Amino acid sequence: MKKVPLGKVLVVKGFVTNSQLYEALKEQKKCPDVKIGDILIQLRYLTPDQLKIALNAQNEDKRTESIGQAKKPFIKSENPDQKPLKVDKPVAALVRLLIKKNIITKDELMDELKG
Repeated sequence: MKKVPLGKVLVVKGFVTNSQLYEALKEQKKCPDVKIGDILIQLRYLTPDQLKIALNAQNEDKRTESIGQAKKPFIKSENPDQKPLKVDKPVAALVRLLIKKNIITKDELMDELKG
């Protein structure tokens, strides 16, 4: 049985978004010896505990099969009725940079978006 990619498990479990995974994969191209889970932790998109949970799920046959059959990855939201926020690429890149440089936190960003 073929293993489901860790990134897919992380997105399906709602630990990271598709865009966060994409950003981490771009970083991994620069440093191919670094594992994707470690990159996501460095970017503060994932906690070590979440990584352990996802790795366990990836290695469990029953869960791996159901994850592998998922048609569309989903993102867990506090408000399931809320539509995803559409942001153009330059703005999204700027926000990621501000968070990465510790100029703002994700919580501060979410507070501003809610406000």
